[in-house]
Amino acid sequence: SIDAAEPQHLRDQIAAMLLLRSTRLVQLAAPSSLPPARWTQGFLLRSHVCQSPVCVSICQPLGKIGSAGFSTKPTSAPQEQRAAEPQPSIREGTWPRFLSKEAIVAGPGFPRVLAAVPSFLVQISIGSVYAWSMWNFPLMHELGVVAAAPSDWTLSTVVGVFSLTATSLGFTTFFLGPWAERAGPRYAAAASATCYGTALALSSAGCFTHCLPLIYLGYGVLGGM
Repeated sequence: SIDAAEPQHLRDQIAAMLLLRSTRLVQLAAPSSLPPARWTQGFLLRSHVCQSPVCVSICQPLGKIGSAGFSTKPTSAPQEQRAAEPQPSIREGTWPRFLSKEAIVAGPGFPRVLAAVPSFLVQISIGSVYAWSMWNFPLMHELGVVAAAPSDWTLSTVVGVFSLTATSLGFTTFFLGPWAERAGPRYAAAASATCYGTALALSSAGCFTHCLPLIYLGYGVLGGM
């Protein structure tokens, strides 16, 4: 109890100490539909536990003091925080997550020398694009094998495949460069490997069916990506 004969400031201090001690007990009895801090503040003020300026100043950080004492409306802060989180998307390079930039951060104790292995393999695959000249002669003798057949492609028709590859490489670097920065190296390497593998598959299908436009679409367009 608080002695009425005590000075006002001492009574305020004692009431504030009692208020802080009772906060935990009130929170244990708070309804689950309300935030504990909001319920505690409303209970203490509505039950007239303390109406002094000191107690009110302590209660104010626990919740907004309204005319009714406390509000029964649930707080919307968690919902707003969830809404502000970016949704996984291919454009931002966050889906699927195991390919995103956040998923490639190594933990403590990871041997960094292992990072050189995948980067070396990626560089080898990039250099293989410039080996197109080795396919010019076999494509010119695809049907005749030993000598060029009348239906075989000429050198001027097959050389244009690499020209289209170089053009596709330049456009891809210009337009998809910012996306590669956002997505990270793992996502960019997976996307380029998929394009290059598809390019080789389409080119082999073009050679098998003797369809030059299919080779242009495969190695010429997808091979440069």
